[in-house]
Amino acid sequence: MTDSRLKLRGSISLLVVLFILYLFLDYFNLPSIMGFSISNINLAVFDIGASTFVIILLFVITYYTVDKKRLQREENAKQTANVLMVSSYKKCCDTLTLLSNKEMVIENIVPKVDFNEIELNNPFLQHLKKQPFIEIEQIIQLAGGGFIPKEDLKTYLSIMEQFGYLVFMEISFFDIDVAKTKEQKELRDIIKNKHQLLVKELKAEIEAKE
Repeated sequence: MTDSRLKLRGSISLLVVLFILYLFLDYFNLPSIMGFSISNINLAVFDIGASTFVIILLFVITYYTVDKKRLQREENAKQTANVLMVSSYKKCCDTLTLLSNKEMVIENIVPKVDFNEIELNNPFLQHLKKQPFIEIEQIIQLAGGGFIPKEDLKTYLSIMEQFGYLVFMEISFFDIDVAKTKEQKELRDIIKNKHQLLVKELKAEIEAKE
């Protein structure tokens, strides 16, 4: 609980105690019993003060209730953002696992990709790259509302970029495992290293947000 909420709760408690004390004094007429002459008290002013006190008390209670609901909405929005990001990261892991199975890639993915077309004109390739990030618009909206830290958003966008690169490279060079030339072997090692690093980052993000 934040300091402001603790102070607010303390103020409400104090006001309630003072109000109960006022009712107690009035009901038992304690001032008279204790020898105080209430005829010297301006009752009209006292009544105004009591009414003002009640209004202030109601205002503080209302403010506390509204503030509590606002904080709950903010917490729900932050949890929703985490759920959406984790969903994207898990889909990325599933796709990368799929791409690691070269036999499956050759039999089921390669035939669906037209290698004579540029990347942007390959619907199937674009689908593989974008499918884990179908919640991107919601993520951006939540980030704009302040419910996703800047660093988390940067990580999300970075992962999206890395994932797109790997999907393109692993499908385009599906037979890189049988590299023969020095350049081919270097490219194979680059793709493999990027794959391993991204999987590691994805698992770390999932663990941190679940």
